[in-house]
Amino acid sequence: YTELVYKTYSEALGAYPPIEIMRSCGYRCAFCQTWAQGPVRYRPLEKVEEMVKVYVKKGRREIRFIAPVGFLYQSKDGKTPNIDALISLLKTVREAGGLPFLGTFPSETRPETVTRDVLSALKNLLANRRLSFGLQTASERLLKLAKRGHDVATVEEAVATARAFGFTPVVDIIAGLPGEDEEDVVATVKTMERLVSMGARIRMHYFIPLPGTPLWGREPSPPHRLYTEFAKRYRKKVEGYWEEQIQLSRRIIETYRQISGYLSRTTPISKAS
Repeated sequence: YTELVYKTYSEALGAYPPIEIMRSCGYRCAFCQTWAQGPVRYRPLEKVEEMVKVYVKKGRREIRFIAPVGFLYQSKDGKTPNIDALISLLKTVREAGGLPFLGTFPSETRPETVTRDVLSALKNLLANRRLSFGLQTASERLLKLAKRGHDVATVEEAVATARAFGFTPVVDIIAGLPGEDEEDVVATVKTMERLVSMGARIRMHYFIPLPGTPLWGREPSPPHRLYTEFAKRYRKKVEGYWEEQIQLSRRIIETYRQISGYLSRTTPISKAS
């Protein structure tokens, strides 16, 4: 597996994208491809520092990172925040003249990592005042099927903690998960309303089947009117491209069907000798 020591920018092209500091994931969410990228590994801090200095020299002071779980950089078990390593990362960026954005796009985190210990250590080092993490669904049944590894209460606690430290929590929701029924939708909408009342924003998505994931080939549940009504009612608190993703998801499913049908017609059936 490739170690995270290579440069991800191009001075010739003037391209300075977010710095990838973590690859793969210790969790196994059924809708996600990230954990299939081999063992979890991290970009060494000295390599991060080298890149940040180049970015700052080129006038790119806003330093964003790519990580499946931002607050798990250099975690020893892939699931527990390494607070000392996080402090070192953010201090290194600031000492190089950069402004570090972590725990927000594209280095969103998980609700279990949004704790008082973590935020008290990082608040004055972070440049961002938004924290993004996923609930995905308020159906405990679907959370287990999706192998999320947390419950609804964990997300509510993370929202309350983020607000207590002056951050705006942005909670991800995936509408249309396979097997989602009306009871699941009602529970999710009620929870979203509660999270908004607590000071959260909602980033809505629609389920997109990704190749290689346990849910690949599973059809999304039809878009439910309650999600549409919620998005209209709370339009100032809702973000995301979930309506566009409905169309994208449909195109992927149709393409999958066409390819599957073609292969079934053209692939020879082997006969045992």
